[in-house]
Amino acid sequence: LAMDEISVNGLTVTGTDTLQVLNGEELKVSLRLSALENFDNARIMAFVEGYEHSPIVASTEIFSVVEGKTYVKTFTLNLPEDMNSMQNYKLRIAGANDLSGLTYKDFELYVDTQRNRVDVLDLILTPSSGVEAGQTVLAQVRMKNRGQKSQDSIKTTIEIEELGLSESTYTSNLNTDEVITSDDMLLFIPEEAKAGQYDVKVSLSYNDGYTVSEETYTLNVIEAKTVEEKNLLVSFKNNLNLKANEANTFEVVIANPNEVSKPISLSTLDNTWTDVEVSPSLAMVQAGSSETFTVTVTPKSAISGEKQLTLTIKEGAKSVSNLEVSTYVESTEDINWLNVGLAILLIIAIIILLAIVITIAKRKNEGDEEISSTEEYY
Repeated sequence: LAMDEISVNGLTVTGTDTLQVLNGEELKVSLRLSALENFDNARIMAFVEGYEHSPIVASTEIFSVVEGKTYVKTFTLNLPEDMNSMQNYKLRIAGANDLSGLTYKDFELYVDTQRNRVDVLDLILTPSSGVEAGQTVLAQVRMKNRGQKSQDSIKTTIEIEELGLSESTYTSNLNTDEVITSDDMLLFIPEEAKAGQYDVKVSLSYNDGYTVSEETYTLNVIEAKTVEEKNLLVSFKNNLNLKANEANTFEVVIANPNEVSKPISLSTLDNTWTDVEVSPSLAMVQAGSSETFTVTVTPKSAISGEKQLTLTIKEGAKSVSNLEVSTYVESTEDINWLNVGLAILLIIAIIILLAIVITIAKRKNEGDEEISSTEEYY
């Protein structure tokens, strides 16, 4: 076989030509061959030398030729996206299967890259093995600038269209050949999501939004584990003695016996006879741990006697139970000092009046005794 003509991507080339191509590009090679003699099991192969990671090889199907006939054979070479750019490589075309009479051909390839190009290298999901419905997955995108220009702003977006989820973040100042990992992005998987695999589309928008790179990965949503939910454990002091118009404090200890943390809050419910403050207002109670809430109760001044204090325990926005605390409020009504003064003045007046009456009666008795004595003397 003699090679009469070689074209790459529709352009005829000769041995003196240097082909300018892009990394990641698909090269469609077409050969026009003349048969110098009959031959069975012919095959034409092509390979690129200079790429260090793996062979870049393509070939025609096996074919037979008849002397004097002309044949056109085509095949495709896929150049890896991570080929070093602005570098020369060698494209060699030769016969195989002991094909004789075919002089191999060498061509120069100059591999270039796009002016603006940022590639998605990987999507890192945590947890990596899968996430339960109702849980949160953390995502990071690893990217590399394989373009000719540095990029000053890259918008990274992850999207699970089937679940209606999307999250974005921005990366600044990514230089040529630089690799970087995006900031963390959180996606809350809905509780109603069915177990299975979901497509996660990763897109990078850069060059002022005119260029976009996309890749698709898979997220595995697994069946939620069936865990028996245990009731919260609550401890508090009951039968409290309070004083009206005074701040009185007591503690409520709430323990979480479950295997997951719980957002717990304690609040008052319809206690019109007193002011209530709770600290802290909200606490994340860890699994197997407890939290102490301090409750400050200030009964109103006109309140006294037995009263019931109602507190509500909430897990997030859901009420889980009520606490009924029995109390006795001691009245401390304000004293009317005017009435007290008048009462004291009245008592003093009565005492003075009694003293005057006693004095007059005593003097009268003494006068009667003197008259009596004189009459007896005479």
